[in-house]
Amino acid sequence: MTHARLALGAVAPVVMLSLEVGGLLEEWCPTQRCGPRWRGIAQEVHPIDDIRGGAAYRRSMAGVFGWALQTAYEAAGMNSSPEGR
Repeated sequence: MTHARLALGAVAPVVMLSLEVGGLLEEWCPTQRCGPRWRGIAQEVHPIDDIRGGAAYRRSMAGVFGWALQTAYEAAGMNSSPEGR
């Protein structure tokens, strides 16, 4: 995969691009080395508190989203070596 980008809404005052996850989608990265990087999406966001949800909840959901992306990445076989695909 090349030129992958991930836009996130409701986790910052404006829609933001996740540079960390975009980079992970573009490279071969075994889970044991990159697992923490997937969950690092929660550290990239800068949510605000408003009537639709609190900042802590939004940050937590960003981490869950990172976990879900990691699971999909593994299910697609993207964490296996390029020779094994």
